[in-house]
Amino acid sequence: MPKSQTNWPRLTEKLWERSGGACERCGSFLGSPDRAERHHRRLRSGGGKDELANLLLLCPACHTTASPKSVHANVEDAKRHGWIVTRYRDPSPVPVLHALHGWVVLDNHGSFTPSMFEIEDAEVA
Repeated sequence: MPKSQTNWPRLTEKLWERSGGACERCGSFLGSPDRAERHHRRLRSGGGKDELANLLLLCPACHTTASPKSVHANVEDAKRHGWIVTRYRDPSPVPVLHALHGWVVLDNHGSFTPSMFEIEDAEVA
């Protein structure tokens, strides 16, 4: 059995549609899906799944650990904004600060709903 049966082309297409072709953290235009990076909000090392509510489409600067702008370089900030979710939380109800849409809750269909709560209000950090 293969290690991963994730349909990455389909997930990337859905993420691209949801993001409007922009980094979901900083809002910079990505140009093409090939330049985008998929980020697991609940990290794979913490049991995060390859599901749309757990994934963000990020530019390389927002994702690469070598960048000071990276969600991985600023974990506490990333948790406050929903870009990283602790290993004990289901990411689907956790609001995320989306660069283009403000605070939203992501779903597994490639869409989102505006959130009435910021991350501290929802007590999910």
